[in-house]
Amino acid sequence: MTVSFVLYTNKVKIDKTIPIYLRIYYSNKMVQISTGLSVHKQSWNKKTNRFLGNSLEIMTKNETLKLLELKVWNIFNNLLRQEIPFTVYSIRSKLLGDETTKVTLLQVLELYLNRMERLVGSDYSPSSLQKYTNSKTRILEFIQLKFNKNDLPIHEVNNSFMMDFLDYLKVNVKNQPKTVQKHCQRITTMMNYSVKRGLIEKVPFNEIRVKVPPKLVTYLTQEEVDRIEHRDFKNERLNIIRDMFIFSVYSGFSYTELRNLHESHTRMIDGQMWVEMIRQKTRRPYKVPLLPKCVELIERYKDHPKTKENGLLLPLPTNQKFNCYLKEIQDLCSINTTLTCHLGRRTFGSTILLRNNINIHVISQLLGHSSTNITIKSYLGSVPELMLNEFDKIKSVYERD
Repeated sequence: MTVSFVLYTNKVKIDKTIPIYLRIYYSNKMVQISTGLSVHKQSWNKKTNRFLGNSLEIMTKNETLKLLELKVWNIFNNLLRQEIPFTVYSIRSKLLGDETTKVTLLQVLELYLNRMERLVGSDYSPSSLQKYTNSKTRILEFIQLKFNKNDLPIHEVNNSFMMDFLDYLKVNVKNQPKTVQKHCQRITTMMNYSVKRGLIEKVPFNEIRVKVPPKLVTYLTQEEVDRIEHRDFKNERLNIIRDMFIFSVYSGFSYTELRNLHESHTRMIDGQMWVEMIRQKTRRPYKVPLLPKCVELIERYKDHPKTKENGLLLPLPTNQKFNCYLKEIQDLCSINTTLTCHLGRRTFGSTILLRNNINIHVISQLLGHSSTNITIKSYLGSVPELMLNEFDKIKSVYERD
C-alpha cells in the first residue's frame, strides 16, 4: 500500500487555493478522499507532500496530514491482523466510518429481490423472480455448508468465494454449465444493483467467467414436420397439441408467445396478418408477419371454449403438459429427436428460414433476437447444407481450372 497527498487542480477555489486529497493505492486499486484542507500551489512541497513554511498554522496543518496518514496505516495493519480479505475500498470505509463495512451478502441479495417482488407483473415475471430466489437459496446453502453460517460480510465474497461456490454448484448440486452460468449472472446482477444504490462500493469479485460449451441446435427436417402435421391422431387432445406445435414451427414463437398471443396483438396490413407484442424474454417490441398456416390455425380455433372466454388465440395447456403430450406425438410419429415446444422455434429458424436462404438479418427480426450476433451464434452453423452449398461454389471454380 502507498499513501500520499495530492492537489486536486480541477477544483480550484475562489481564493485560488487548491483542495488537498488523500490518495491510497492498494492491490492495483486507488481511492481519493478530501482532507478538508487547501493550499496555494506555490505553498506546497511536492517532494514531501506537505505545506511549506514554519508558522504555527502551517505546522498544525502538516500535523493534521501526518495524523491522517498514520490513521490509514493503522487501519491497514489492523485489517492484516484480522486475516480477512479486504480492498482499498474497505480501508476508505473504515477511515470514513461508513456503515458499508457492515453490509452482508444477504442484505445485497434481498435488496434486489425485494425490488423484483414489487415489480412483478410490470418489469419482471413470476418465473424470473423464482429463478433469482433459487440463486439466493443456492448461495445460502453453500455458505451454510462451507462456513456453518447463515450469512457473510460482503467483503468475504471475493473471487475465491465465487470460484468455490461455482464448484459447489457443479459437484454438489450437479448443475450443468449453462445453469451455473445463469446463477453467476444473477448474483452479479444483484451485486451491481447494490453498487448503483450505494449499498456497496463495488462488486467484490471480478473476472469470474463460466464457460459454456457451444450447444448443438437440434431441429426437425421438413419431412418430419410434414409427418406430424398430416397425422390424424384420432384424439382431440393430441390433435390440438399437434396444431400448437405446428404453429410454433411456422411462426418461431416460444411457449410464452404462444400462451400470451391475444386477439389484440394481431393487425391486418395490406391483406397480411401481423403480430405486434412485447417479447417477455427481451422486453423488446416484436412485430412479425404470420405465414398462411398460422393464420389458418388461428381461424380454426377462434371458436374454441378456451379462446372465446379470454380473447387468446390458441388453446394452450401448461408448458409441462404441452411437452409431455409432445412425447406421445414423438412416439406415434417415430421421430428420433426429442419433441419440445422450443424445438418448434428452432425448426422455424433452421428448416423454415435458413434452408430457404432467408437473409440472416430478417431471420434475427423474425425470431425476435436483440442482435444478429445471437442469431449467427445460435443458428448459422446448425444447417450443414448451407456450408456445402457455398463450398460447392468455390469447388466448381477450381474444378473448371
